[in-house]
Amino acid sequence: MNKGSKGKGRFSMQLRYFMPCAMLLLSLLGKSQVIGYNYYYSDGSFYDFNYEPPIVDSSNAYRKEWRTNRHDFQFYGDYLSVYDSSGQVLFFSDGLNVINSNYKKQLSVYRVNEAIPLFKGFPISEDMMKSMAVFSVGTNRYKMYRLVQGWLVETAIELQDDGSIVDYQSPRLVFDTMQFGAISYRLNQVGKDWLFLRYNNLFYSFPFEKGELGEPIISGDGMIVPDSLPKIKPGSFKRYEGILTSRDGKSIITCIYTPFEKYTYPKEKSYGWAVVQYRFNNITGAISQPQYLFKIRNDTFPYPNDTYNDLRMWDMTISPNDSIIYVSTGSMSRKFPSIWQVQRSFDGDSVQARPIYLIHSKQNFELWPWPIFQAPNGKIYFAHRAKEPIRYNNNIAYNRLGIIENPDVFGDSLKISLNYRRMCTPNGAYIDVAQSPKTMHIGYLPRVKFKAKSNCRGSAVLFNLSDKEFISYEWYAGDKLLRTDKYLKPYKFDPVKPGRYYFRLKGTTDKGLVVWFSDTVIIQKKLNFSAHLSDSVNCAWNEFSIITDTLCFESTKNRHLEFNWNFGDGKHSKIQSPVHQYRKAGSYFISGYVTNGYDSVFISFDTIRIREAPKPGFIVEDSVVCLPDSVKITDSSKGDVLYHRFVWSDSFATEKKHFSRYFDSAQELKITQILTGPTGCTTRDSAYVRIRPGFTKNDSTALLYATVIDSERVQLKWLNRSEGAGYILSRSYNDSLFSQVNLSNPVQDTLVDTVPVSTNQIRYSYRIALIDSCGNISAASNPATTILLQAKNYNNEYVVLSWTAYEKWESGVKEYLIESSVDGKNWSFFQSAIQLAFTDKNLPYNNEALYYRIKAVEQNGYGQQSYSNVVKVALKSTLFIPNAFTPNGDGVNDIFSVGTWGITNFDCHIYSRWGQQVAHSTDASNIWDGTFNEEPFAMDNYRYVIDATTTEGKQLHFDGTLVLIR
Repeated sequence: MNKGSKGKGRFSMQLRYFMPCAMLLLSLLGKSQVIGYNYYYSDGSFYDFNYEPPIVDSSNAYRKEWRTNRHDFQFYGDYLSVYDSSGQVLFFSDGLNVINSNYKKQLSVYRVNEAIPLFKGFPISEDMMKSMAVFSVGTNRYKMYRLVQGWLVETAIELQDDGSIVDYQSPRLVFDTMQFGAISYRLNQVGKDWLFLRYNNLFYSFPFEKGELGEPIISGDGMIVPDSLPKIKPGSFKRYEGILTSRDGKSIITCIYTPFEKYTYPKEKSYGWAVVQYRFNNITGAISQPQYLFKIRNDTFPYPNDTYNDLRMWDMTISPNDSIIYVSTGSMSRKFPSIWQVQRSFDGDSVQARPIYLIHSKQNFELWPWPIFQAPNGKIYFAHRAKEPIRYNNNIAYNRLGIIENPDVFGDSLKISLNYRRMCTPNGAYIDVAQSPKTMHIGYLPRVKFKAKSNCRGSAVLFNLSDKEFISYEWYAGDKLLRTDKYLKPYKFDPVKPGRYYFRLKGTTDKGLVVWFSDTVIIQKKLNFSAHLSDSVNCAWNEFSIITDTLCFESTKNRHLEFNWNFGDGKHSKIQSPVHQYRKAGSYFISGYVTNGYDSVFISFDTIRIREAPKPGFIVEDSVVCLPDSVKITDSSKGDVLYHRFVWSDSFATEKKHFSRYFDSAQELKITQILTGPTGCTTRDSAYVRIRPGFTKNDSTALLYATVIDSERVQLKWLNRSEGAGYILSRSYNDSLFSQVNLSNPVQDTLVDTVPVSTNQIRYSYRIALIDSCGNISAASNPATTILLQAKNYNNEYVVLSWTAYEKWESGVKEYLIESSVDGKNWSFFQSAIQLAFTDKNLPYNNEALYYRIKAVEQNGYGQQSYSNVVKVALKSTLFIPNAFTPNGDGVNDIFSVGTWGITNFDCHIYSRWGQQVAHSTDASNIWDGTFNEEPFAMDNYRYVIDATTTEGKQLHFDGTLVLIR
């Protein structure tokens, strides 16, 4: 059904990745019907992957048809070619428009208006479209699903044997109440196929069986984001998020546009992208165990002059062996498009991610690395898309095309081929390579792959690692056919001469499908180990090296290369390219050998002559000094010296042998000694000195606060200085003399004093002195004195608080804030004070105790705070019984109630003057409202009898008179 382009011409090794116009003309001389993968562009041209390297065809009849009726072929969103399991082109579609492989018939995009009334009268735009999923529902019948403005639309088509399309179902809405954020699918060789959709924080897994979508399996709310990332609000997903399924069907990978922590510029929050992996149950459809793989923030790259800083993840694909995810990122601000390698992890293993391709565009046009897709030949293709021309070497190109040659490799061994030019057509025109050359296959996609192992005997073994669906394999070295196999056999290649060889493996299925894989292998014959000396004549005390020229040995698992060099002066080395220094003049014979355990190569050099030279050397009295200080240099060289010089890395130089140099600024310097002897030999020695900031007696720090943590701990904080290497803590109590309590080396700015401390009885004062790296001690800081709070209860009527002043902030205390608590844990502010005392007259009922603490607030300065100790005020167990109440409905004293402190059980009976009981209550706060059976009692005297139990277990009894007043 598909007419492709069969090329009779072949390409040289240097041009195997990209095809210039002249070679493309040769490839289009012959045409025949070919079953295989053609990746179509929206202008009708295509890659033909029946060949390796693939060729480009843009002169076929389909393109002419497209040019004739191009106003009918308007596509929206991603443009996809759909294939069956044999690689046969079925049709091209964006999910709404559908045309056959001959560009003859299409389904109209405007029919979607019948399914989505919202769009009546409005054109469908690319911004409304998401990726597509296609399922086979029988012979020549297919269903397509696509997101339009987040709604799932279904289109069904039927193909006739001649490739024409029968329209048997117009586009229809499957869901009209949800706006999904991403779509993907999973086709299985056995069992169910699956359609995946994402809605806000949910995954929907739809089984596709018997030609219909089943009921979705919904994975729980919030599961989509692992705990290490913030939750995402509904509606926060962006257009370019996607879902990717692993080849083994066990994992689902998704892009998430999400806010991260706050930052200052240029937005209130830092937004970025994350790649998250999930486990997928192919039987139940459940998606679980989110695992964070990779994130990139909007402020990952600097945008100092940009007001629109919106980093995007544009596309994702996965390596053929399922181990590496490739993510293309870019910014609408047109800067720093890049492709990242993200190594998949399993079971919580660590994850590695690195940018493998990065370009910074200074031109004023949009530029982003999209699309990125895996081709049938096992390689990954990507393009930088630009809306305006890029000038490169005086040529104009709209896109930069790239190929990742070995996408299964993570790290520096990855091979990427690049080209700035667009593809050429026979008439000299250009093809826009960025028009989404994406594909979908219906059924299993077999893979071809080999791994080469070369040795040092001039040959290589090529191991065929392809899938078993192929019935024949063809091995090529460049354009030369080497061998044809029917099984997965390794192939040993013995070239005439060593070099770089471009191997290609072609696999063909029983249905005629052709799939390729290629790689470059370096083949060497066994060589004698060779090396040379950096110098044949040298001076004593100077270094020279043995430099390896060639080395190639076969190694086994238990045998490795070993080296042994003899320098002729009693010294030996076991490294491959050693560096040596002779100390005496004379002639020396150097030899050595290398072995891999079963074979050895010996090598020797001509005699090397070493001339007499002075031995360099000098002493730095102290290589680390603290300002202000001097560095003392003492010469310790030996031998005859004609010329002596010291050179510092800051350009200071002197010919003195012994001297001192004074420093008043911090820096790190290298000192080089240069000696020249009578033979003309020059020798050198060097050392480094570090001049660090230091303290004098006039330096000090600021003690920011001393605050009470609890009854046995006080916390201190001070301003640490860059030259500080430790501190000395001194303490006094109740205004006594200061004494040292702590001497510590760690560089820090906070500590907790616990040796020993009693903050409920004692007021503590502290000072801090800093120590520099040379042991110099700064002056003591300002003192910081804790607050000592005391309290006294006056018969439960009021509590008097008094406290000592906090000392000494430079500008003093702004105010004291009084806080209280009923449990000693939950605190509330209720009063501020300037004085050092306060009377609390509003004591609550029904509490055994009250807790108080004082917070001092600094007037200006650093805005610090300091807390006092906590005091507990016990309330006495007692009752407060009024002698009258007025139930007249005015809202004041309408209920007879009793105030209590420390009472656990309460019981009250009220009697009339004739002994009738008119009320009974166990609630002290609501005893009697002056009525009986809802009838009000008259003004009179009444008798109450109260029995109560205190928290200490003491029994209380009260018998008295109560007056009811109306």
